[in-house]
Amino acid sequence: RAFRGRDALSLPFAMVPYSSSVAASVRLLLLGLTWAGLAACRRETPVEQPARMVNLRTVQSGPAIQAQELDGAIAVQPRKASLYARRAAFRLDAGQVAPALQDIDRALELDDAPGEFYYTKARALRAQGQINAALNAAAAASRRGFSSPDLNLLVGEMHLARREYQPALDQLDRALQQEPDHAAALFYKGIAFVGLRDTLQALDYLRASVVRDPRQPETLHQLAFLLNAYRQPAEAAGYAARGLKLAPTYGPLWYDYGRQFELQQQPDSAARIYARVVQLDTTFYRADYRLALGAYKARRYAQAVPHLQ
Repeated sequence: RAFRGRDALSLPFAMVPYSSSVAASVRLLLLGLTWAGLAACRRETPVEQPARMVNLRTVQSGPAIQAQELDGAIAVQPRKASLYARRAAFRLDAGQVAPALQDIDRALELDDAPGEFYYTKARALRAQGQINAALNAAAAASRRGFSSPDLNLLVGEMHLARREYQPALDQLDRALQQEPDHAAALFYKGIAFVGLRDTLQALDYLRASVVRDPRQPETLHQLAFLLNAYRQPAEAAGYAARGLKLAPTYGPLWYDYGRQFELQQQPDSAARIYARVVQLDTTFYRADYRLALGAYKARRYAQAVPHLQ
């Protein structure tokens, strides 16, 4: 998540995340209805009591709660490795990386046979940026028979982060062989082709990803940015606008939207959008650069300097 908002063309300096929801299972909140029993009075015709809805404000769910719910089970069975592994997975989904790594290490101390445990450890190490260690854990998972498109996706993404494009493509192809409509694998494959300077392939895979998962702002940003870079601003504008409906405060998408105005010779509209980007995301340097460039061209040098700093 720390890399969010970097564009594909900034590779090889940073990897681009798909989404924090990749490989996370969908959890549905079940709404319970509690019915009162029939009246216990001595009547010939029982009286039905009205139904009572559960107060949703009191209902708690999500991976953090699920992790906490395992605390009691672990206290009762402190040497059951699978409980620690399950809690580690929930903690990872909740963003609690350090406790998750402690849990999965404890699980492996108790039982080092299950390949899935090593996959969970690889996820935790990747979240900490320990790519080499994460790759080793992923390899251990594979050696122990664990097979999953999400394992291939994880390994492929890490190879991308190391600018190893062909090994990344090999892993992503394996993921797609198992699950042809895996939107995240298609996304990363598009990013890999950006790294290989194959723009047509990159656009094809990014488009395929967004067809299968149209609600990913990051995919829409990458498409818009790439299309702007290759001077197709009209199509870029469509993707940027779609993304902004999903993530109206996401600076990189606003930048894409501003850039298409600039490419279509509407500098005033572009400048307004770039100024908004700077307000939303002070780290997105491209917007500052564009504002500085516009001020310089207009010979407003004093206005350009702050953006260059």
